[in-house]
Amino acid sequence: MVDQFGKEVSGTAESVAVWDAAVLDLMGMRGDPMTPLDQQSAADESFVLGAVFTGAYRILGAGIPTGPEIRQDLDRVGQRRESATKQERSHIAAFESLAAGEFSQAAKQWDQIVNDYPRDLVAARIAHDVYLHVGDINDRLESAERAKQPWSPGEAGYGWAMGIYSFGLEEAGRFDEAEVAGRIALEENPTDCWALHSLAHAYEHLDAQEEAIELLRSNQHWWSESDLLGGHVWWHLALRLIESGDLDEALAIADDLAEGQTAFRLADVTSLLWRLELDGQDVGGRWEPLTQLWSESNNLHTSAFIDMHAAMAFATAGPTPEADHFWNELESPHFRGSENGLLLEGTVRDLIGAIRSYRSENYAECERAFQSVEHDLQAIGGSRAQREILTRTRVINLMNSDEKAANQYLDELLAKDPTRVWIQRAKQSLIEAEHSLTEGN
Repeated sequence: MVDQFGKEVSGTAESVAVWDAAVLDLMGMRGDPMTPLDQQSAADESFVLGAVFTGAYRILGAGIPTGPEIRQDLDRVGQRRESATKQERSHIAAFESLAAGEFSQAAKQWDQIVNDYPRDLVAARIAHDVYLHVGDINDRLESAERAKQPWSPGEAGYGWAMGIYSFGLEEAGRFDEAEVAGRIALEENPTDCWALHSLAHAYEHLDAQEEAIELLRSNQHWWSESDLLGGHVWWHLALRLIESGDLDEALAIADDLAEGQTAFRLADVTSLLWRLELDGQDVGGRWEPLTQLWSESNNLHTSAFIDMHAAMAFATAGPTPEADHFWNELESPHFRGSENGLLLEGTVRDLIGAIRSYRSENYAECERAFQSVEHDLQAIGGSRAQREILTRTRVINLMNSDEKAANQYLDELLAKDPTRVWIQRAKQSLIEAEHSLTEGN
């Protein structure tokens, strides 16, 4: 049996049909691909790829690697390995590396599948997503370039591959090219939420305020229905609203997002509240209920990106039994001894020290902690836009404590990104403060 993109798939005709539908859901970031794949994996003992897919995305969703669902996925692929095709066995090996916490190795294994089987869009997409989790921008772009090579305009996989390529370009800082590729992807698949999301990122870094809001507003009728990415696109709209001064609507979006309890949804809410406070805005009593949601999460200490955001909430809430539990559990993360485990035990703990020091107004210690991890922050994963919250925090921390160091750091940022509006504003704010001080003397 072959799937819609010509890949051989072990399993019954019904399994291949379920697989095809799930792959389209993944590419378009819609629906629920996990439940039907779970059900079909249980019903068809010859179906291999369903458990690879569900297991991989459970881990990328910050699932606990020793949890029953992931263990079941691993057991299923292990039992079906001998009857699997060579291509499927390569998928199994990549999934097993991911489950062992060797994320970069897993990404390269899925990438090799694309090299060996150029039209394997699922391997391309999983590699794309794993590279996002480890912050590997260069390999991600190279992988995306390979993924688009075998497709021509009008073919079923072309638009999806261009959406992947667009985001690879955007994360590499090639924003104009990312916009072109994203527009092509949307022409091929007008409700490709990943491509739209890539355009939102490109406009974010270009500070194209009106274009970003128009893009998101005019397409809101369909992306807001995206189960897999709609919440995050709301986050992008809220960022633009904050920049335009529409704080009430931005806070309303944060309130709506807080109703969804996935770890990445909580991270989006946390990011919005933290950014608003960095801008001097009052977010009211929103931190306490958000921290309670974090304390109930089953997705802590598996993902650097998730733990960073949870720490922001717990540090803001102050001393509580739930916060103490979170701080203590940082000492025993999942994936011990692996690439991901070492990241959680090293860079993440130091970064969280910076976050806690900032919240306790120990600005000198915060800066020392930031300096100790500044060359490793990309490894926590997430996008450029998501990690920028750390740069903004460090700027405000220095502005609160050491104007000379703040000026120097802002000059470094402007040298790298001279058109970034928020950096220009921060620099201007320092200049005006120094001028006022001089006049006062």
